[in-house]
This record gives sequence, structure tokens and C-alpha cells, in this order.
Amino acid sequence: MTDTITSGRWPVVGNVDLSDNLKQDPLFYIFNNHNKKFYLYKNGQQIPATKEECLHFEPASVWSDIHVEERLEDYFAGRPNKWVELYKKNFESEN
Repeated sequence: MTDTITSGRWPVVGNVDLSDNLKQDPLFYIFNNHNKKFYLYKNGQQIPATKEECLHFEPASVWSDIHVEERLEDYFAGRPNKWVELYKKNFESEN
């Protein structure tokens, strides 16, 4: 989903080189509701995993520009984000 970056909603104010750790594709988890199994997701690959192995990762999802803005506002205001909290609640009830 590139709309968030290419829509023009956010003006480009500059750029910086990324550190090596930020250049790596992040790990996410997927819970397949059909087969009730967990997977780690990286580079388009799903790797079978346990729920415990997925604990420290966010679920694979698509965030629109408004959701990214809400997350940043909540983060800098020191309050929980409703979408992240919903994911946590769903994670706890999965499997």
C-alpha cells in the first residue's frame, strides 16, 4: 500500500540515510483463522510459528495514512492506540 506515501497528504520535508537495522524487512505475525495456526511473515514468506514466538511482533496489516497519524499522535501523547489495543486483545483470544 503506497497511497499513504504517494497521495501528497504528507509533504516531503527531507530525507536521511537509514541505519542498517532499519533497512531490514520487519517480522510480523499472521494468525490464519481458517486453520487456526500462527505464522511469522517476512519478505512475503509465511513461516510456521507458535503463538509464543509471535508475542513480540505486530500482526501483518495495512495502515492507511489516518491510522499512522493516530498512532503517532497517541504515541507522543503517551496514550494507548485503539487499533493496537484491539490487535492485542484479538491476539490474546486467538488459538
